Amino acid sequence: MNISLDYDDTYTRDRYLWNGFIKLAKAAGHNVYCVTMRSNAEGDEVRNQLGPMVDDIIFTARKAKKEAC
Repeated sequence: MNISLDYDDTYTRDRYLWNGFIKLAKAAGHNVYCVTMRSNAEGDEVRNQLGPMVDDIIFTARKAKKEAC
């Protein structure tokens, strides 16, 4: 299964909860992606927090997430 996770106001609201969820999902063989409306240039915080944990980070640069995915 592919699971997408928003960064601002989702992951950032409860990092502890989402870190546990990501670990469980990965252990169960699922792919976890962070999809954020930030641009690549604004992405250092996202990369530092989630880069090592998720399969990929998709930066939409303020465009609709559905189209970016």
